Amino acid sequence: MTMLAVKIVQHLLWLFLILIVYAGPASGQSSFTDSTNPALSNTLRIYANATGTQAGFYNGVQYRRYPNFITSGQPFFIADSLINGTVTYDGVRYENVKLQYDEVNDQLITTDVQGDNLVQLYKPKVSAFSIGSHIFTNLTSGNYPGPGYYRVLYSGKSQIIVKEVKSIQVRTGDTRDQTIRSVEGSVDYYLKTQKGYTKFNRLNSFLSLFGKDRKAVAGFIKDKRLKYRQDKENLFYQAVTFYDQLTD
Repeated sequence: MTMLAVKIVQHLLWLFLILIVYAGPASGQSSFTDSTNPALSNTLRIYANATGTQAGFYNGVQYRRYPNFITSGQPFFIADSLINGTVTYDGVRYENVKLQYDEVNDQLITTDVQGDNLVQLYKPKVSAFSIGSHIFTNLTSGNYPGPGYYRVLYSGKSQIIVKEVKSIQVRTGDTRDQTIRSVEGSVDYYLKTQKGYTKFNRLNSFLSLFGKDRKAVAGFIKDKRLKYRQDKENLFYQAVTFYDQLTD
């Protein structure tokens, strides 16, 4: 640990102690995001992130960006940019964190304390995160359909999770400049019921998962005029919401 880093941590510790005195007594259930004082909450979050350079939030490795040779597509979720979100890391939830999800390597990215470098977070300590309004969960090796980050489309008595896998495809040309590199992806959907997770990618396979309630769910989809080709995720969401009400 450099002398500069030691001074930064000492300064933040001192500021942290001052803020504790200023904030007054706190209950044992308080957290870095529980404060009703926005300035205090933000300072505590910065304090937690800064001290994490040694153990905690920034306990990851430097992330190396892709070279500028990709012709079409992009390897990240939504966009090739950092987006505000939240992350639950080592049991602590952090708000207003700049995040980026690499879907080629299935890695969650943030910045270092100074914001100068990208950091790849240590996956075993990430239990959940959100990017914008999209929520993700980290399934461990003990869970089917397999370890990794999954987007949570619906969560109730049942659950729908989504796995988008991307890869870089190379089409070699006669010269280096003619070589084309594109990002291509595939999406799998999983429904979790009392029987566990089951993958589906078509409407028929989706409906077959409801057993004796298939006809009722299909009737609901028809009555609501939900369109699979136009907005299948909305169809999945509303259909499973209806199914969970049937099984109350």
